[in-house]
Amino acid sequence: MVTLLFRSGGQNGKQLRLPLNEGIVFGRDQSCRFRLNSTEVSREHCLITRTAEGLTVQDLESGNGTFVNGTPIKVLTNLVERDQLKIGPFLFEVVPDARSSDSATKRELSDQNVLDMLMNDGEGDNDSSDTTIVRNVVTSEAKYDADSRPSSEFSVKKVSDTLIVRLKSPRLSAYNVHDIVRKLTELIEDQDQKKIVLNLSSVESIFSTGLTHLVDFQKEITNRGGELRLCHLQPVVRDVLEATLMNRMFEFHENERAALDSF
Repeated sequence: MVTLLFRSGGQNGKQLRLPLNEGIVFGRDQSCRFRLNSTEVSREHCLITRTAEGLTVQDLESGNGTFVNGTPIKVLTNLVERDQLKIGPFLFEVVPDARSSDSATKRELSDQNVLDMLMNDGEGDNDSSDTTIVRNVVTSEAKYDADSRPSSEFSVKKVSDTLIVRLKSPRLSAYNVHDIVRKLTELIEDQDQKKIVLNLSSVESIFSTGLTHLVDFQKEITNRGGELRLCHLQPVVRDVLEATLMNRMFEFHENERAALDSF
């Protein structure tokens, strides 16, 4: 098992302990699970996932790129021991994980384990002087009043007993996803709708906060005895959802017709 070691900045020499089987978005935005405060880092820069097999990194169409051993990556890339990972001005080295022998890290995760990790605020973890633990970043909605948040735009059409909702925002983040989920929840309440198809063809990126609210929306529909399907996922969005194991929780389809036929 391998993990990341800081090789630059004030954290130089400290190990970054990543959760197992959970994708972590690295970037400058407040909604990212791991924030890197530099103008050279994109708001949503890259996705790093730790599994039992090792680490992977996926560039999220960042402005300055994500580099492995000095080469910019364009696809999902495996990280092996001694690799150098560069995100903006920040340099990391892939090193053996001292905790890899822990029995807890070898446990197979259920869907609920994954959901618990998304919701976990990190309490109960014991920090050591040479370890930094990635925690959830909770963005206070009080910082963004209704007028300052971008409006949530989506179109709706009804096909038989199913609502097809097409999101128009290219980004699902802390700045807009709360409004989107709230208005969608009001919509299904007003129309007493139980079958929902969410068309994500216009969504080009999704933040970790967006994932959490999407899970909340699915739970709301399930609690009402309904079902949710996702369709028309962009490659980057699909990669993020699969890397964070959201394909265990959501059913993906290539298009609206396939999603409708799945009910």
